[in-house]
Formats: sequence, structure tokens, C-alpha cells
Amino acid sequence: MPEVNIDGRIRFVTQGMYPSNIALVFYDYFLTLDLEVQNIWRKQFRLPTLIFLLNRYLGIAFSIALMYPAATQEIVFGTLLSLTEAVFFALRAYALWGCKRVIFIAVILAYIPGFSANLCTMLLRDAPATLALNTLIPVFFILFDTLVLSLSLAALWRSHGSSLSKLGGLPALFFQHGIIYFV
Repeated sequence: MPEVNIDGRIRFVTQGMYPSNIALVFYDYFLTLDLEVQNIWRKQFRLPTLIFLLNRYLGIAFSIALMYPAATQEIVFGTLLSLTEAVFFALRAYALWGCKRVIFIAVILAYIPGFSANLCTMLLRDAPATLALNTLIPVFFILFDTLVLSLSLAALWRSHGSSLSKLGGLPALFFQHGIIYFV
């Protein structure tokens, strides 16, 4: 039986995904640029503004950096991007739920296991424990995304309820409220 090079196949697939990832990031950027100018650049600069900008522009920088993978770049950019995404989603859920601190804390706490496991695998690349962590990381992040999606949908339902059809239907609201990210 011929030997299959799994690492080579994974590398081939992920490198093929980089251009589509960059295209999607820039598509989202240009699609929402007018909202960013209106809601971020023309307002007073505060901590959530900084977090938004870090999340937005580190995401673009990270997507471009992935075209030229290097271990150090991956760790630095990945860690910064991951942290800003977590805080961004926590602040988003916090705002959607009427500034309830427990929501913010719950989202941050839900992010810690996946972030910690991911950071360990980046720092300890060849350690035997990284194999087990690599299988758990997607589970942690799927649970985190499920929590944020559930909170977003519940807030959407709570705020619009039975008037969803009058507002353009559920698909339109998915785009308007950023829930399309989860699809």
C-alpha cells in the first residue's frame, strides 16, 4: 500500500485557501467601509474603537502574511488577531445584550480554552501533546462560535421578534447584524 503524505496534502489545501481568504477579507472590507467611516472614524476615539481597528486591520495584515508563512509571523499575528477577535466578539455580544457584564465575561471565558490550546500548539510545535491539542482546538472554537451565534440570534429575536418579515426577512437581517459570519 502506498504511503500517503498527509502533511503535504493539508499544506496543499491550506495554501490554496489563502487567496480565497484574502478575497473574502477584502470583500467584507469594501462592503462595510462606508459603515466603518460613519460609525468609527467620525466618532470619538475610545477603547472599543481601538479594538475594532485592531481586529479589522490585523485581520487584513494576517491574511496577507499567510501568503508568506513564517513561524514567528504566524505566532505573533495569530495571537494578536485571536485576542482582538475574542474581545471584539465579547464586546459585540455585550452591546447586543444591553451592556450586561455577565455576557462579556461568558464570551471571554468561552474563548480561553481554544486560545490556550492554539497558543500551546504554536509554541510547542513538535511536542507529543500538540497532536491531542490539535484535535481539541476545532471543538473549542466551534463551541465558542456556537455561543456567540446563539447570543446574536437570541438578541436579534429579542429586538425584532415577530417583525422579522417586515424588515426584509431573516437573510437580510443576517447580513445587517453580522450573523452571516457564522454561516
